[in-house]
Amino acid sequence: MVDALYYAGFGVSDREASHMKDGAFLTLRDHEWYLKKAIDKRQNEQYQFTYAVESVKFRITFDESKVKPTIQKLEKANKELKVIKYESESHIVHIKGRLPAELKCLNESSEMVSFKNFEVLETTLENLEAYVRPEENKQAEMGDLKVHAGLVENKSSDDITEKILAMLYSSSGSVYDGDDKVIIRGTDEKKETMTIKGSPKRQILDIRTDVYQLKKQKESIQRLVGMPHPYHLPLINLLLDEKHAHWGDVSSDRVQKWNFLKDLDGSNEQKEFVEKALNSPDFSILVGPPGSGKTATLIELISQLIAEGKRILLVASTHVAVDNVLERIVENNLNEELGIVPIRIGREEVVSEKVSGYRLDSVVHSTKDRWLKKLETISSQRTFEPFEEELHQSLKSKDGNDVIKNVILDTSNLVCGTTFGILQAPMIKEKNSYLPPFDVMILDEASKTTFQEFLIPALHAKKWVISGDPKQLAPYVNSDFLISSLGFRCDDLRFSPELRDVCLNVFNSKEKSENRSKDGSKPDLYCKVIVLDDDCPYFDQIREQIQYLSQQLEDENAFPLTTVVDSHPIPEDVLRQIMVSKAVFVKQSLFDQIKNLLPPLSEIVGEKELILSNSWTYQRNFFAEKGRNQVFGMSDRDWEGEIVWRLSRMYEMSSSGNDKKHDYLKKDIKMLFPGFNLTDIEYCRKELDKSINNLQKIEIPSIIDLLIHGFGNNDGNKKDIILYTGLPEKTLKNRMVELSYQHRMNPQISEFPREHVYDNKALIDGGEMKHRKICEIGYGSHSFIRNCVCKERSGNINMNEADAIMKELQKIKKWTKEHPKEDGPWSVAILTFYRKQEMHLANLMRKEQPGGRKFFDLKDFNLEVVVANVDRFQGHEADIVLLSFVRSRKHGGVGFLDNRNRLNVAITRARHYLIVYADKDFYKGRRDILGNFMQSLGEDIRYKEDES
Repeated sequence: MVDALYYAGFGVSDREASHMKDGAFLTLRDHEWYLKKAIDKRQNEQYQFTYAVESVKFRITFDESKVKPTIQKLEKANKELKVIKYESESHIVHIKGRLPAELKCLNESSEMVSFKNFEVLETTLENLEAYVRPEENKQAEMGDLKVHAGLVENKSSDDITEKILAMLYSSSGSVYDGDDKVIIRGTDEKKETMTIKGSPKRQILDIRTDVYQLKKQKESIQRLVGMPHPYHLPLINLLLDEKHAHWGDVSSDRVQKWNFLKDLDGSNEQKEFVEKALNSPDFSILVGPPGSGKTATLIELISQLIAEGKRILLVASTHVAVDNVLERIVENNLNEELGIVPIRIGREEVVSEKVSGYRLDSVVHSTKDRWLKKLETISSQRTFEPFEEELHQSLKSKDGNDVIKNVILDTSNLVCGTTFGILQAPMIKEKNSYLPPFDVMILDEASKTTFQEFLIPALHAKKWVISGDPKQLAPYVNSDFLISSLGFRCDDLRFSPELRDVCLNVFNSKEKSENRSKDGSKPDLYCKVIVLDDDCPYFDQIREQIQYLSQQLEDENAFPLTTVVDSHPIPEDVLRQIMVSKAVFVKQSLFDQIKNLLPPLSEIVGEKELILSNSWTYQRNFFAEKGRNQVFGMSDRDWEGEIVWRLSRMYEMSSSGNDKKHDYLKKDIKMLFPGFNLTDIEYCRKELDKSINNLQKIEIPSIIDLLIHGFGNNDGNKKDIILYTGLPEKTLKNRMVELSYQHRMNPQISEFPREHVYDNKALIDGGEMKHRKICEIGYGSHSFIRNCVCKERSGNINMNEADAIMKELQKIKKWTKEHPKEDGPWSVAILTFYRKQEMHLANLMRKEQPGGRKFFDLKDFNLEVVVANVDRFQGHEADIVLLSFVRSRKHGGVGFLDNRNRLNVAITRARHYLIVYADKDFYKGRRDILGNFMQSLGEDIRYKEDES
C-alpha cells in the first residue's frame, strides 16, 4: 500500500504529493507484476548438470608427538614453493588406488597440529580415500572439491547451458545432490570452476532457482513506491513526466587538488566529470569506450569524496568489475595515502586474491591480531591504563570480534560489493535507521545492469554515479521470464496456447517458404504440408489468419500461396492451387487425394504412415526432430519464444543503428498477432502490444541506456515518463561527460571501432599510445584476418578456424617463451561468439595442456590462455586476441553477428594484436558494420619466422 505521508516529506503540496504517489505506482506497477510472475515461474525451475573434478582438498588431523618433524618438513617445503611428492617410507598420506599421488601443501595451522589441508591434483573420485599413517588406519576427512560444471549429454542446449552458468556464477541457484543441498564454497567465472564441500553421491547434480534476488528486486520497488525517503526524490522523478519532476541545480565548485589523474590526453574530460559528480545533487553519468580511463576517473572521484568526509558504496553487477576498481586503489597505495578505508563484501572464493585481505572477516581478524600484539607489547613494558585493560578484556572475550567489527564499520568509508551481494553488508542488513547509510553510490559497468537491479543498492544512498558504455552489450536477458510472463498475459486475454499455435504456424509457412527462396534450394520444388487430425477445430482460424497476414503485407503477392484442404470432395480450383502452393494445411483423411500433386521436395508434418516419397521422408524426419509437441508441431519455439527472441534482436538492432532490421522484426511481431475472430480482437491486439512493450522495457535495457536515451515509445500514453524517455536534455547535459580518448589498444586495433561504432567522437588514441612499448611478435600488422573457408557444417562449430587458432598459438608460445614480460605473464584470449565453438576450442586446448578447463596457465611459456565466449569476456582484456567468427556459407547466414555492440566488445579486448579467423569472402559483400569490418582487415599476413 502506498502511503502519501512519505511523499509529503519531499516538501511539495498535498496535491503534488498525491500526483507523485500515483505516478510512481502506475509506472512501476508492471515491474512489480512482472517480478511476481517471474518468482512464480522460477520457484519450480530446475536443471541438471554433470561435473568434472579438477582437484580435491583433504583435511588431516595429525598427532603432534608422532608427526611434528614431518609437519616442519612440510612447512619448509611450502615456504620454498616446492611441490611435495608422496614418499612411501614416511607415510605422510596414502591415497587409496592412486599411488604415487602428487600433493600440494596449502595451509598450516598456527599451532601446527590441529589440521592440515592438501590438494590432490588431477584425480577422480573413484576409490579416493586418504589416510594419515596407513598402518594406524586413521582416515582423513574429505574436504572441498574444485569442479567444472558440464553438460548432461543430449539434455542441455546452448541456451540451457548459459542459464546454468549464469545461475552458478550469479549465486541465483542452489545446487542439490538428490535431496541434499550442496554447499558451494565459491565460484570462479574466469576459470569456470566452483568449489563444493565434500563429495557428492551422484555424478549428475541439480540446480534449482533461488528467487532471493527476484524477491529483493520486488521489495525494492515496493519500498521506493510505498515508503520513499526524502533523499529518494530523484529516483521518484524518474517515474514521473518531465512536468512534475523536481531536479536540483548543479553547482560549479572547482577541485583545488587532484590526487590520482595523470595529465594524459582526455584528462580534462575526466576532471570535468569529477567536478560534475561532486556538484550534482542527484545523478551523474560517466560514459566512455573501452580503455578510456573510466576506472581512473572513478578512483579520483572516490578520493575527492572521502576528502569531503563522504561515505561511498561501490557496486557493479559482477565481482570482476568491483575488484577492478579496488585493486587499482590498493596497487597505488591510495588507501594509505588518501585515507581510503575499504571494505569488500563477499565470500572469500568470489573475491580477487589481490583484495581478499579487505573482506570484512579478514580485516576483523587482522585488526584484532594487530591490536592484541600491540597491547601485549605494552603489557611487557608497563601496567595497562584502565582503558587499555578494558580494551584488552573486550578483545579476549567471546564478543571480541564484534568489538573490532563495529569499529571497522564505523570507520570504513568505501564499501564494495555486487548489486545483490551488498545486501550482506552489516550497515544494510542490520540497518535500524530510516536514513540511507551512504552519501554516494557508484555503479560501474552500468551497461550490464537493469533498472530494478540498480534500485536494490540505490535505495541505500543519497545520490548516484553511473559509469559505463551504452555501446557495449546490454544486460543478460533471461528469456524464460519474458516467455512465461507473456504466456500469462495471453491466457488472461483468452488467447489460448492452441490459438497461438495457429498464428505461429501460419506465420512459419511464410517464413519457411521465404527462407527456401533465399537459400537457393529450388523453391519451385518446395512445399510445406501440415497434416492435421480430421477433428482439428481450427481450420476456420487458419483461413482467417492466412487472410490477415496477406493484408499485413504491402505487396499483395508477398505472402506465399497457402491452401487449406478440409472438405470432401476437394474442389477443382483447390486441387489446381495445391500444385503451385508453398504451404498446404490438409485433413489427414484427404492427404492421399493430394499427395501426387505435391512437389518432390515437400516437407511433411504429420503421421509417419502418411509418408510415401523418399524425399518427403527425409524432410519430414528432419522437421519432426525440430518440432515440439504442439497442435501443429511446426516450430522449435513456441509463440511466446518467437516474440521474445525478436524483442531482444530489436533492441540489439536499435542500439546498433540498424533501423531497417529493427522495423522488419517489429513487423514480424505484428504478423504473429491473431487475425481471426476473438471476443474483442482489437482490444486483444492492443493489450498484446502494450504487454510486449512493457516486458521489453522492464527486462532488456540497462539503467545507463534508460537515463541517456530512454526506451522506445511510451505505450501511447500522453505523459512521457522520464525513465522511458531519458533525462531531460538540460538535466542530462549538466550531469554527463563522455570520455573521448583510449589508452589500451594499439592504434591499428582502435581504428575501426572508432570510426564505425563511436563515429570518430570517441576511442581517439591517446598520444602516449604511439610510444608505448609493445610486443613485437613479427606480424606485419596488429589487426588482421586469417582467411578460413568452412568445408563442412557441424552446428555452430568451425573446425578449420579452430585448427588455425591452435596452430597460431604454437607460434605465439614460442615467442613468449623467449620474451618474458616484465610485469607478469603474457595473456592470450581465444574468443568466439558461439558456445559450441568455445567448447570445441577448450577441448583442443586441454589436449595440449591437460588440467585446465577454460583457463590455462602456461608457466613454461610465460603465458596465460583463456577460452571464452565474447559476451562473457566484456570487462576483460588480453595482450593478444584470437577471434573465431564460425559462421560461413555452410551456415546459411550470420545470425546475431550483425549486432554492432557485440562486435564492438569482441574487437576492443586486445591490447597488442587482434587476429580474426573467418571466411572473409562470405562477409565482405555485406553492406553493414560486419561487412565493413571484414573489408577493413588486411589479408592473411604470414608470421615472420625467426631466420636465426
